[in-house]
Amino acid sequence: MFDNLQGGWIPSRWGAAISNLPNHLAGLTYWNFRNIGAPQTGFEMMSTKSKYGRLIAPTMVGNHGNAITFASMQEYSKHATKQGEASYKEWLPDQPQAWLESDGSRVFPSSLYQAQLEQRLGHLPAWVE
Repeated sequence: MFDNLQGGWIPSRWGAAISNLPNHLAGLTYWNFRNIGAPQTGFEMMSTKSKYGRLIAPTMVGNHGNAITFASMQEYSKHATKQGEASYKEWLPDQPQAWLESDGSRVFPSSLYQAQLEQRLGHLPAWVE
C-alpha cells in the first residue's frame, strides 16, 4: 500500500528487472494519493511502449490533485497478445487500468495505515507522527 502521499506519475519508474515485473502481488492500493505532477491522459499502468513499467490494475482510493485518466485494459490485452507477451483468449474489459474509488477527492481516514494501527492497538504509538 502507498498511503496518504503525494508525487507524480512518470512512466516506467517502478524499479526491478524486466524478468521481475510486475514487482507486486494482487491488491496493490494507493490511498489518498495526491498527484502533484503534470496532468495525465491515458496513463498506462501496463505499458504498451516499453517492457518496463508494469503495474497490475492497482486500487486507487481518494486519488486527487492534478487530473489523471488511465489507459484501457482492453487495449493492453490486444497489444500484449499481438506482441506475444500474453495470450488472451478474450480481451480484457474496456475499462481503466486501475480500480478507481472516490476518484478526484480525498477520503476518510486520511491514512488507512494509521487508522488500522490505532484500531489494532487501541491507540497510536508515539513513533507515529
